[in-house]
Amino acid sequence: MDGFIGIPFTLSTMDAAHRPRTQRLFILVTCVPLVLFLAASILAFSSGKDLPKSFQRISHHLEVNQTISDLTMDLVECENLQRGYLLTGQEDYFQTFREAQRRVAERLEKVAKLTNGNSDQERLVTELRPLVHETLLVFSTDIALKSSGKNKEAQELFGSRQGERSMDQIGDLTARLNASSGILLLQQEAAGRKHMTRISVFYGVLVLIDLMVVTVFWWLMLRLQNLERFVTVCAWSKTIKYNDRWLSFEEYLRDRFGVTITHGISEKAAEKILAGKSEEEPATAGLAGGSHPAIHQ
Repeated sequence: MDGFIGIPFTLSTMDAAHRPRTQRLFILVTCVPLVLFLAASILAFSSGKDLPKSFQRISHHLEVNQTISDLTMDLVECENLQRGYLLTGQEDYFQTFREAQRRVAERLEKVAKLTNGNSDQERLVTELRPLVHETLLVFSTDIALKSSGKNKEAQELFGSRQGERSMDQIGDLTARLNASSGILLLQQEAAGRKHMTRISVFYGVLVLIDLMVVTVFWWLMLRLQNLERFVTVCAWSKTIKYNDRWLSFEEYLRDRFGVTITHGISEKAAEKILAGKSEEEPATAGLAGGSHPAIHQ
């Protein structure tokens, strides 16, 4: 009949009783960090997907501001070229005016495309478009009158300040466009910072979870090392199983720990030996005393 138990004697029954709890603990310390890691990863990935969109919106609003600024500068250049041509009549002013006029038309269309989808900005662009065309028409008409020799009519048109009033209205509309785009830009920058903060928090959580996982596995390894300290002892022969061999206690200490064995005697064992000798002495003395009568007989 085979009967092997661990040390202590009830190790096998304790192991069976505690095995479900140990398994649940292992699942808990393994799955909880994993679930937290996956959750934080999903959230970080979700926020990371929105971050490029936020940067794209910021770039879009910056482009709107830059295009409006370029449009305003080209209109001012057209006004200056018109005045220069009226004063000098040089053809270079006329050619440069044509180029600036073309750029104004292109930038106006670009502003309309960039602001498409924003009702407030679309309304401002709708008001801006006819003013720009009207102003360019005034500048072109004035230059055409000058080039055809109608200097008096050109001066009267210029003196009416019609183009100047149109430029003031254009300046007001472009300022409102810039203000609207600036507000949207600030909102997108705030949203971008919020996304960056959220991602930083999520990655910080991921680092903490990684540390938690490392700590948990380190703790599990320590528990496994503690479990390795249990040995199996034969309940009958008191030999110890080590490396698939059954060794005596002295052999186990020598092979497992490399210790040198010496022998002595404990106090209890010495007392038992002394007590056994003291019990034998009366019987020996009685045997010696009983021999004398026999001799006398």
